[in-house]
Amino acid sequence: MNTTWNLERYFYTSLNDENYLRDKEELKEHIDEFVSKYKNSLKIINSDKEILSFLLDEEKLDKAISKVVNFVSMHYYLNSEDEIIQKEIMEVESLMDSFSEKLLFVQEEIKLLGKEKLLEFSKSDILKKYENYFYQIALNLEYQLEPEVEKALLISSQSKNQVKLYEDLTSSYQFKFDSKTLSEEELLSKLELPDREIREKAYKTLFEFYNNSERRKTHASIYTSVVKDHISSMKLRGYKTPISMQNISEELTDESVLTMISTIKEYTHCYEQYLLLKRDLLELDELKPWDVFAPIKKEEITFSFHESLTTIYNVLKDFDEEVYLFSKEMVEHHRVDVYPKQGKSQGAFALYAKGEQSFILLNQTDTLSSMYTLIHELGHAYHGHLSQEQPSQTFESPLVLAETASIFNELLLSNHLMKTLSHKDTIVQLVREIDEMTSNIFKQIQYVSFEQKVYSSMLAGEEFTAKSYSSTWREIAQEFSGSSISYFDDATKDTSWQRIPHLYRSPFYCYSYAFGNLLSLSLYALYEQEGNEFISKYKTLLSQGGSKTPVDALREFGLDIESKEFYELGLKLLEEKINRLKELVKSN
Repeated sequence: MNTTWNLERYFYTSLNDENYLRDKEELKEHIDEFVSKYKNSLKIINSDKEILSFLLDEEKLDKAISKVVNFVSMHYYLNSEDEIIQKEIMEVESLMDSFSEKLLFVQEEIKLLGKEKLLEFSKSDILKKYENYFYQIALNLEYQLEPEVEKALLISSQSKNQVKLYEDLTSSYQFKFDSKTLSEEELLSKLELPDREIREKAYKTLFEFYNNSERRKTHASIYTSVVKDHISSMKLRGYKTPISMQNISEELTDESVLTMISTIKEYTHCYEQYLLLKRDLLELDELKPWDVFAPIKKEEITFSFHESLTTIYNVLKDFDEEVYLFSKEMVEHHRVDVYPKQGKSQGAFALYAKGEQSFILLNQTDTLSSMYTLIHELGHAYHGHLSQEQPSQTFESPLVLAETASIFNELLLSNHLMKTLSHKDTIVQLVREIDEMTSNIFKQIQYVSFEQKVYSSMLAGEEFTAKSYSSTWREIAQEFSGSSISYFDDATKDTSWQRIPHLYRSPFYCYSYAFGNLLSLSLYALYEQEGNEFISKYKTLLSQGGSKTPVDALREFGLDIESKEFYELGLKLLEEKINRLKELVKSN
């Protein structure tokens, strides 16, 4: 079984491929032709047919750019330490920056069409697929700046370079552990092992590595630069709050997001109670940070990649033949890169773009967690596959919907595993499932709450050091976990915030995981009620990409995501799982 990407089949043979070099060079020509055709004329387009012609040309240009950029990026994801790849990606990024500068006129001239005209386009029959595209632009007009200001921001922005520095650093980190050299992903997997001594050693290895004074200063400096850049942009563009920028990109109101956050905070008692229950299940006097994701079964359960695939194929085939066949093709056609290696990007993610096949990057560690990661990413890949029917302008769904298929897949796997388990193993699996859900709901909102505290403090003029970031992190963490976790280190030395890449890459992004989990819990409950009737609606939801707002997309399921009741529905389902676990433990 081939477990590496076959980029040659879908892109080019190598970075020296004549076709790649030609396509990269021709991008300049395509950009110049596009600029010549539409600059100073886009703002006076009046007919539906003219604007449709522009959109089709823009999609064609996007596709040409995407093929080149994704090819280089994927090489970088596989080996960021290769100097040839480093040089090539820097060249391509520089090229993209010049293209972005040349294409700034698009935003400005579409803005000059005016809100009334944009809303008129959104109601046109021949522009039906672009309805939400025009609608969102119309709503966002007030946050657009003058062309020269946009250009200056593009040039002066430090955050992109800082984020790249952070990613270059973290992807190169190697950890000495029992005479072996491990990636961070491999070391983190040790925190899920039954042996408490190994978990503690792994946690302290991470802690000591990230607590290096120079490393802490570097991470703090990078993060401060990201925060200040975000705040500057917020002020210049006139957003109400730092989180408003993310909310508007998610097509959500500030009120609905704050309702979600506050409702989840009201249920933190469930999280604390669960952690205390887990402490008892682990037969510990106190729960340390390295115990939070410990399995309660003493024997280590391992699954090879092949074994994980066999189980996942069975799960997806029981749900829907089309989903199963797509996932099988992903693996058989070498679009899944499985095992960790030095220089490879950490974590796991799916890659998909309009007009291109879906790909998945993994860092397989042969654990149950790896099996869940694989089925999670297959959900993303399938979502991208179904969204291909949308034009590039509405291809990507808002992030709050982007986790729908991935988390739904996880629930399918959990349900499958629970059917054949003994009483004892049902407890084990239920703990694993609740671990995942509480992490994706409470921990992710903990991260967002940390961001809210940092950003609001910086807006008030407060400066942060590595120590103050750590103290703030600990303060927020204890708000969510209460007295359930016994921290061993000084709060000013907590290193956890340094290891959350989304804090650097995408401020306030993490609430999308919480939303996605609560949404998927609600959708899964509907699936159990409706059976096959649900599946067609579910596929329609995934195929809509970003062509509808989350509010409109979910209205078909009878879900009102602007209400507190919607978030409580998912939280109550989670609470029911925790209560079921309590009952099983009592009767054990």
